[in-house]
Amino acid sequence: MAQSDHDAELAYMADPSKCPFCGNDDLGWEAIDAAAPLRAICSVYCEQCGAKWMEIYKMTAVTIEQEGRVSQQIIKAMRDRK
Repeated sequence: MAQSDHDAELAYMADPSKCPFCGNDDLGWEAIDAAAPLRAICSVYCEQCGAKWMEIYKMTAVTIEQEGRVSQQIIKAMRDRK
């Protein structure tokens, strides 16, 4: 699979359902740690080869629900960003 850490990162971003080192899909996740107000980190590990890495989440949007409906302005803004 991956030849370097950078290759592993690219492989995982392309398919986060598989280990970027051995390709196995038997992954485990630990609790998400809110490292900063707009960011969270989740430790991930492969049950097959024992590799470990972190997923880093960054808040990129917020949706406001009113009476069970998501704001249509937020949805439109997210579509326009693509």
